[in-house]
Amino acid sequence: MKGITDKCAAESNRAMSDQERELYARQGEMATKLKADIDVMAEQERQNAEVSNTERKIAELIGAGAAQPPAGQFGVDQSRAAGGGENVGGAQTSPRDPGHYRANGTNSFFRDMVRARANNDQHAARRLTESGQHTLHERGMPDQARDLTTSSAGTGVIAPKWMTELFAARTSMGRPLTNKIRNIPLGDDPRTMTLPKETVDAPIGVQSAENTPPVSSPDWDSDTDTVTPITITGKQKVSRQLIDSATPAVDQLIFDSLNRKHDTLVERWTVWTIEQANTSLLTASGSVAVTDATHYHRRIIDAMTEVFATRNLPPDIIFGSPRRFGKVLGLIDTTGRNLVLPGFNMGPNNAAGVGSLGQAFGGTVWHGVEFVATPGEYDDGRLYTLGRDDAVHFESDVLRFRYEEKSGPESIELGLWAYHAWWVMYKPASVKGVTITGDGESA
Repeated sequence: MKGITDKCAAESNRAMSDQERELYARQGEMATKLKADIDVMAEQERQNAEVSNTERKIAELIGAGAAQPPAGQFGVDQSRAAGGGENVGGAQTSPRDPGHYRANGTNSFFRDMVRARANNDQHAARRLTESGQHTLHERGMPDQARDLTTSSAGTGVIAPKWMTELFAARTSMGRPLTNKIRNIPLGDDPRTMTLPKETVDAPIGVQSAENTPPVSSPDWDSDTDTVTPITITGKQKVSRQLIDSATPAVDQLIFDSLNRKHDTLVERWTVWTIEQANTSLLTASGSVAVTDATHYHRRIIDAMTEVFATRNLPPDIIFGSPRRFGKVLGLIDTTGRNLVLPGFNMGPNNAAGVGSLGQAFGGTVWHGVEFVATPGEYDDGRLYTLGRDDAVHFESDVLRFRYEEKSGPESIELGLWAYHAWWVMYKPASVKGVTITGDGESA
């Protein structure tokens, strides 16, 4: 800016040309933005200095053996998370978000993960550790946060907060059935769970006469199911050039790929667990008319009725493969009219459902029950029905990452993993299935 004004002054104080005025205004805007950035950095430095000064004073108090107030004097226990939980005063501190790996920031999470171990980059290691500690504190795991370091090759690196939030938002992409059943957070604890279940109902009866005890047999009884979490992983190979030149935008692309692989396995395990809950399948045919009692269009009603009769609750979900979902959409009656319509009030009164391919992951209703097409079902000849609350999926809420150079230094394999467990209650009464022979879909 000064160079422009000096040039005009040296040339007999002439007025600036249009091009010079535009350049002068543009440089002025840049200077204003730069000043704002400097002010923000200065304020951050001031706050950091205040925090450091406070920590120094607390350390001096501890070193001098200063008297400490009793725990709970101010209504809560006063502790310093960084000090392992000792009482040091009336304030309660917790790790602040270091902001190293923001979605629109300047640091790449995956690049730091590689550089911390491969290049012994201490700055990258510090960023990973601080970010992981904050994430674990946010998840209510202060003990694990205190012990977290990037030097251990066994535990993996904790994903930044924005990535875990993105994971929660993206889970609908590849695991439609898993998202429909009951989901319970597992935390970060993969230990085996022992879950109770009722095997014999409590005796209930009508008193036959006054002063006569009611029915007392059979006695109520219970048992337990053992649920062991497993580790589901996703892995993606990327070039070293991509990692070395990575920006946070590339982090999102890499994570999306890992997430898809992870979700594919999660969905497959959900389907497999439900299928194993009932292996006695009703036999149906797709080569006879839909009005025939052995056609799967009618046999799925038999399966739903069986769940209702044995579980005492009607099922509210049906699932099958994408191809079977398409065949259901193509069902027609004896006059060629569709039995599953794209919307209400759009066809014959004998329609059995409403849905479309755009509602494959939810929204299609068949015989009054939601039909979910899941990529986790590989057998096009099977359909299952159950109550969604009877199938439970436990999932850890912290994602961990590792990398390896199994293919040589030119390629890097990035891995994501999390803990999962499944439990089907009241099996086999809660799940019924139909196995289908033949492909004929019309009368």
